[in-house]
Amino acid sequence: MKAYDSFKVLLDEPAVNPGLGFEGYASALADVVLTSTPRFAVGIFGSWGSGKTTLMRAISEKLHEREDVVTVWFNAWRYEREPHLVVPLLDVLRESLDERADMQPEEQAGRTRQAARAVARAGKALLAGVTLSAHLAGVEAQLDLSKLMDGLADDGKAGNITEPLSFYHAGFVMLREAIGKFSQSGVSRVVVFIDDLDRCLPSNALEVLESMKLFFDMEGFVFIAGLDRAVVERAVTLKYRLAGDGESSTITGANYLKKIFQIPFALPRVSTSQLDEYLEGIATRAALVPAQQEDFDTNVRKHLEFLSGEEPVNPREVKRLINGYTMQLKMLSARFGKIDPNVVLALCCMSFRPDWQDLYESLVADPMFFQSQVREARNGDTKENAVWVAGRKVMLPSAFTRYIDGLARPLLTTPDLELYISAVESGRTTDPSLLDAYRILARLRREVEQLPDRITPRLFSEYKRTGGPVKV
Repeated sequence: MKAYDSFKVLLDEPAVNPGLGFEGYASALADVVLTSTPRFAVGIFGSWGSGKTTLMRAISEKLHEREDVVTVWFNAWRYEREPHLVVPLLDVLRESLDERADMQPEEQAGRTRQAARAVARAGKALLAGVTLSAHLAGVEAQLDLSKLMDGLADDGKAGNITEPLSFYHAGFVMLREAIGKFSQSGVSRVVVFIDDLDRCLPSNALEVLESMKLFFDMEGFVFIAGLDRAVVERAVTLKYRLAGDGESSTITGANYLKKIFQIPFALPRVSTSQLDEYLEGIATRAALVPAQQEDFDTNVRKHLEFLSGEEPVNPREVKRLINGYTMQLKMLSARFGKIDPNVVLALCCMSFRPDWQDLYESLVADPMFFQSQVREARNGDTKENAVWVAGRKVMLPSAFTRYIDGLARPLLTTPDLELYISAVESGRTTDPSLLDAYRILARLRREVEQLPDRITPRLFSEYKRTGGPVKV
């Protein structure tokens, strides 16, 4: 078996014991849910991969311990193709109640199943309402409207129509009935977790938020949604600007979210000081084989200390970097046998840091020139510590000099650096034509740097002889 055959990638799944302060966040938010009147929404705001699902899972675990709380998990992305997302939302609630009934004593289970049936009827009424609206607007109806209208027919007694005239109103009435049955079965609140909004198209994510609003007048429901605030705000602003009067539209994304979420919580990103704790956690949860655990401790964790400067890091991006490193080890060792993990890791870390992107692109464009420049900058008598990047000479960042003088030193000595670069770039989304442009610029840069040494003496002599302009 080759050295890296048993290495595996880290799965992108919520952590059971996340660390990084999540336990405290989850406890505080769970307490709010349990002690407040159940008629509000919590927004867990964070960028892609920041841990929104992990935090919501931690809250759900704490609430799951309570007999009087029903927790519902709604993966919005899974139902994105549904024309009316409130219907699958109610269907998931009905399913959760049925599952709860299966674990209850017979008498209590009967009341829970009655609540589930009430939710199902409410869903059908709301679906009838939106379908009827579509039919009246000229869109082909999907249901037999004559049957749907039977329940609203006159019973023969003038002025004694007792059934609701609106399917929407009927749906709300049935939801209130379901809430009453929740209480009879010992349920004090239903907590609905909305996940995967970031995977939905912006318009569909907004529809999920609009569906939540249907429940806001009904005591008994708490919504906890994870979303990227910036993405949703842009979608809301664009939608209402197009529907309104252009630039003068007063509905902004920020104001919209304030009306939806009574409790906003911006999820902190992983700081540099927390990175080691995070790495310890993901390695433990992954249950790495001994060889990979040794490589993780000996190589990966040491290099990843250089991942960030003052800026926090995104947990999911850290996992992606580690997975990319694992794949590159497998590919390189299969093709070339023995390889240096430090070179692979150094390239991964350089490509990860935004403030080192210019240096990384210079390295990719012309590895040999980059190596010679940095060696001269670090080993030369003058210790100028500057290199040519994008046509200008720049000082090497202090963090980079510490890195290249230590763990990343093999970058400057390996003779087959292009092979490593090719493997690392295969896992990135860089445009190949852009890399070709970098290489052309690198050649031009070398020519420009050497130009004064080649032509200055001749030009000076010609200028002295003619006393006028000199043609290059």
